[in-house]
Amino acid sequence: MTHQVTGMRRYRWWQAHRSWAMTAAAVVVVAIAVAAYVLWPRTEPAVRLTDGTHVFSADLAHVEDLIRQENAQVRASGHYVSLAFADIMAPQKNVDPIPQDSVRHDLEGAYLAQMAWNHPIGKQPATFLQLLLADEGSGEKNWAEAAHAIEDRVDSPDHLVAAAGLGISVENTRKLIRDLSDHNIAIVAGAITGDSMTMALGGTGPVPGMVRVAQTNSDEASAAVKYLDHDPTIPAEPTVLLVQDQNEGDDFAKTLGSAFVRSMQNDTARRYKLISPGMFYNSRLSGAGEVLKASADRVCESRADVVYFAGRGTDLQGFLSGLAARSCARDRPLTIVGSPDIARQTNTQLWAGQDANMTVIFTGLVSAEMWQEDNPAASGAISYRFTGPCATCFPTLFPGEKLDDGTAILSHDAILTVEYAIRQLSGTNQGMSFSAGTVAQQLNQLKVPGASGWICAFDTNHNPVNKAIPVMSIDQNGRLTYQALSSATGVPPTTCGS
Repeated sequence: MTHQVTGMRRYRWWQAHRSWAMTAAAVVVVAIAVAAYVLWPRTEPAVRLTDGTHVFSADLAHVEDLIRQENAQVRASGHYVSLAFADIMAPQKNVDPIPQDSVRHDLEGAYLAQMAWNHPIGKQPATFLQLLLADEGSGEKNWAEAAHAIEDRVDSPDHLVAAAGLGISVENTRKLIRDLSDHNIAIVAGAITGDSMTMALGGTGPVPGMVRVAQTNSDEASAAVKYLDHDPTIPAEPTVLLVQDQNEGDDFAKTLGSAFVRSMQNDTARRYKLISPGMFYNSRLSGAGEVLKASADRVCESRADVVYFAGRGTDLQGFLSGLAARSCARDRPLTIVGSPDIARQTNTQLWAGQDANMTVIFTGLVSAEMWQEDNPAASGAISYRFTGPCATCFPTLFPGEKLDDGTAILSHDAILTVEYAIRQLSGTNQGMSFSAGTVAQQLNQLKVPGASGWICAFDTNHNPVNKAIPVMSIDQNGRLTYQALSSATGVPPTTCGS
């Protein structure tokens, strides 16, 4: 007898054996995840702070290794504080306005100051200095990561008290400065010159706990006018054309032009005639140098005697190439005045031909030649670190390296300023009882005998007062020549007294 089964449902395998199916699916998922982890390309998190162990670029390997070795000895001493030196450690060509050489020089100057502090002639310091290196990334886009890495070392065995260097005068640097200030970390800027870089958000006052060792754009512009007042190669009433970078994100370029115009208007020695409108470009857009080169003949149309270039040296290079071929070169000499950033163009061909009939000068932040030409402009004992034969002097530590761009000297002076604050706070005390905030408070009270010039006081906005400003010329092959020494008043200090 048979039975007929009606209405019977058919089940697929995974429905009939649900527990087995789930186990098999889980195994497949895990296998896929493992394969993806092993085979999928991935990058390690970027290192933003190091004691020299992590190498940011091959060009920095040697100086970083020296810093690493010194830091290991400092930690072994048991009584030390740390300072972070922040910079764009691996600048990208045609993106960042500083070359890799300048970054290397920055670190060399910082290391020189560290060695002079930790290994003085005579009695050893009460508190040794560890130097940490912070990378802000190309365009300083990683400023926040760098800031957090620095801040994490404050309440740690490293006892970090200050940050120095800080890169260039752009908006991301301002963000880094304000973040560090909010954490009561002492800040000493090196080659930052933009007028508003020391100002708090909204211009309500200076950033707490920050000073800078470089001159402001306003001082640079004033020093340039003071030099032009006595320049016999230009007419008594020179016609001046302003070439202005309108990149709002670059405080350096933005404040240069307005400072120069203000200095001309306030000058009483000569009557400067400013051409209106001037020339404008924007370095945020690509091709600035090429456009300036193509537009150079507008200088002839304006009948300018003097051109003030308020922008970066990388853009000026293209402009100079165009100016050398201008139609009025034979009949009308031209003086181009620029900013300290031009020093980064040393040993670079700036224009071709021998008939340019133009002179390019700029106000520099520092020049090693002023130690010989105007030796009271800086402390002889400190500048000796860059010229002497001692074991911890620059020529011994870095044979063959040049000081033309001035970055090593300014970085050294930024570290030196922090060290002077530490010295006044620590005395003979090895307990390191002072905080980062205490070091920040101490900065404004200092007189610093810098290699870049005497800093006898900081003003209410935490800028050096009337610091020495060398005037340099640069030829078509990027060779520098020292011309004179100037300052915001025209006469810099030769000592700070007791």
